[in-house]
Amino acid sequence: KETLHISEVLRTFVRKYGLESKLDECSAVAALGDVIGEAMMQYVNDVRVREGVMVVCLSSSVVRSELVMNKSSLLERLNAVTGHDTIKDIVFR
Repeated sequence: KETLHISEVLRTFVRKYGLESKLDECSAVAALGDVIGEAMMQYVNDVRVREGVMVVCLSSSVVRSELVMNKSSLLERLNAVTGHDTIKDIVFR
């Protein structure tokens, strides 16, 4: 039998079951702290992604306003992490 590296086995599994987009969404959520900064991350209560829309629930209206003003930059940086246009929009609540 042919031996394969575990990364190749996982890559094949992910491709076979169509999990690439979900993994990219998870990567974007994990990178949110690096993108917005740890100071703002402490005001984040919840983050969800559904069909390319990231919903970020915040406990501060001031932080929300700041993030809304920088939304296009945040989208670019999050998608740079995944290497794809994974996140189409961000909604701050």
